[in-house]
Amino acid sequence: MKIKKTGVGVKKLQEEAVRLKKVNHPNIVRYFTAFRYKKNKFFAIAMEYLAGGSLLDRIEQESGPLTSGQRPRETRTAQWTRQVASALAYMHARWMQHRDLKPDNVLFDYHQNARVIDLGLACIVVAKSKVSSAGGANKVGALMYQSPEKARGRAYDGLDDV
Repeated sequence: MKIKKTGVGVKKLQEEAVRLKKVNHPNIVRYFTAFRYKKNKFFAIAMEYLAGGSLLDRIEQESGPLTSGQRPRETRTAQWTRQVASALAYMHARWMQHRDLKPDNVLFDYHQNARVIDLGLACIVVAKSKVSSAGGANKVGALMYQSPEKARGRAYDGLDDV
């Protein structure tokens, strides 16, 4: 990534790399390393290659719901749901919230297993504390996929990823 074009700066990119390094779950993208290059103009996060496309791609390619009554699709959809839920449960057990879960942040590996990606907006939440979103100043994530609580301006909590 060209650092200037990210709009977040090196510190935020490094923080994302640190979060990725802390997680080790079969349904979260695997992190390898992060580094700057070309006179610190670029920042790279090396992760596993996920060749199966995104959940958004699959939704857009279907002419109807992914659970259209065909048994293989129902099985795949249930499998993907369990895999994403497992990744979120793992993160939440470590007091980490994703805060930007959406179909284009779920990619698939070669075996069609779902992997959660993009921990750029994830945060560590201290027990019994909440991140305020009053007035919208701290709202993060895609508006189309935010929880009803966030739309009402309430504080973030573990239910938002669900």
